Amino acid sequence: MPASKWVVAMLLCPALLISSHAQQEESNLAVNPGFEEPAGGIGQSPTEWMLFTSKMNMMGVSDKAARSGSQSLKMSTQNLPDAFQGANFFTDVNEGERYNFSAFLVSDREDKIGGTAHVMLVIEWKRADGTEVTRTLSSLSHAQNISRLRWEQIQLAKVQVPKGAVKAAFGIHLCEGKKGGKGTVFVDDVLIERD
Repeated sequence: MPASKWVVAMLLCPALLISSHAQQEESNLAVNPGFEEPAGGIGQSPTEWMLFTSKMNMMGVSDKAARSGSQSLKMSTQNLPDAFQGANFFTDVNEGERYNFSAFLVSDREDKIGGTAHVMLVIEWKRADGTEVTRTLSSLSHAQNISRLRWEQIQLAKVQVPKGAVKAAFGIHLCEGKKGGKGTVFVDDVLIERD
């Protein structure tokens, strides 16, 4: 490749990456996908997300780790067998549409996630009256497989809206399993998009 073409190609690569990232941000249906709001809201609930728990709320915005921006969602275990908690984002959907749903995880370096804990993505498909039609679950990210060193993506791809569903709860769930969990995991850069 002539030197001039190589220089042009190198100059275009960053522009293409920025363009691709901007398009992804525009197509992302999740509001506050990086948990940046409330800004400086350390320990608070992230704006636009509904937190739920079986007993104790061990979640909130954190500035201890971030894949992008300066904050993420911190989820710490309750140290109880079969305990669960998570964060849901609600949106309207149309029958037959397909959705991609993903998020990035990393374990706390000092408080490594462990025990029988696991993280998964869940889409709860709902009727107009709020009752559940069905739900779609991702593969489980078991505690022992969640890295302390690098952010790793979990995802559901090309999931079709089932008949009768008009709303969806896109959820990130931390479940502690039969023996209970320990430690902390961080979640960042959620993507919810129509396929």
